[in-house]
Amino acid sequence: MKNVLKGLFFIVFLLALIVTGGAAVLFMRFKADFEDIERRTQDIVAKIESENV
Repeated sequence: MKNVLKGLFFIVFLLALIVTGGAAVLFMRFKADFEDIERRTQDIVAKIESENV
């Protein structure tokens, strides 16, 4: 019984590590995408403002 609980704990621990790592990778990817969108938006706004002067 003790070995079953150790194995179960190990499996849950590994799954938690995998999920945490996956979430970190997704966060970094989406952060880069949002920064790119923000930069493009700022470029568009600056272009519109320079044309309206």
